[in-house]
Amino acid sequence: MKYEDLKILDQLREKGSITEEEYQREKAKILNETTSLGSKPLFGLEENTYLMLMHVSQLLGLLIPLAGFANSVSRVCGARTHVDNQ
Repeated sequence: MKYEDLKILDQLREKGSITEEEYQREKAKILNETTSLGSKPLFGLEENTYLMLMHVSQLLGLLIPLAGFANSVSRVCGARTHVDNQ
């Protein structure tokens, strides 16, 4: 995380392992980093919206074939009932 990186960077500066200039440069890099997808639009969508659509599409990928299977089973059972009644 950013805070851990900043803490390590500060420790290096205090020990004299890096100069003040290096510290400031690296600190600016750490603070300007984007660690979340939320700051980068995915297909013009916010991260939460994108993830919700991905989950819905996965759910539909499961439900649509099941609905087709259930429909075919009901047709077969309905045909058997119709034959049995004649």
